[in-house]
Amino acid sequence: MRKAFNGQLVELKRKFEKEREAKGEAFEKLEAMRMEMKALEGKDIKNDLWKDKCKELYEISRELETENEQLKQNFSLIQHELNETKGQLAQSLNYQQE
Repeated sequence: MRKAFNGQLVELKRKFEKEREAKGEAFEKLEAMRMEMKALEGKDIKNDLWKDKCKELYEISRELETENEQLKQNFSLIQHELNETKGQLAQSLNYQQE
């Protein structure tokens, strides 16, 4: 009976150590996540610089997108006017040939 009790005690100690290691790893991961969250909250100067750069790049992208849309519209207008002028020129040439 004493052997069985000692065996159970050893098994419980092993489980305890395993659980303690798992708990320690979990706390380490939580601490790492907490540090990442702090960095994302603007506590870290390097991340603030990267955030600012990302915002700048986003704004530049938005401006380029707007300019691109304006260029597309202008191109469409010019193409339309060119087609109208081409049609008028063709009519004018047909009229002169008659």
